[in-house]
Amino acid sequence: MTKGIKTTEDGTIEVDENGTTSIDGVFAGGDITPGTTTVIEAMSAGKRDERAIHE
Repeated sequence: MTKGIKTTEDGTIEVDENGTTSIDGVFAGGDITPGTTTVIEAMSAGKRDERAIHE
C-alpha cells in the first residue's frame, strides 16, 4: 500500500464521498474502497468519482 493512504480495518482504502483518499489528488474506487457491493453500485461510484476528479 502507498505510504500515507489511510485504510480501514478491513484493508480497504478510506475515501470521501468523491473517492478522494487521504493524499491530495489521489483517488480510489471499486473493490478497494468500502461500500461497493454490486456492479451497478461500482459503476455509479466510478461515474461520481470521475466528476470529482475533473472539478
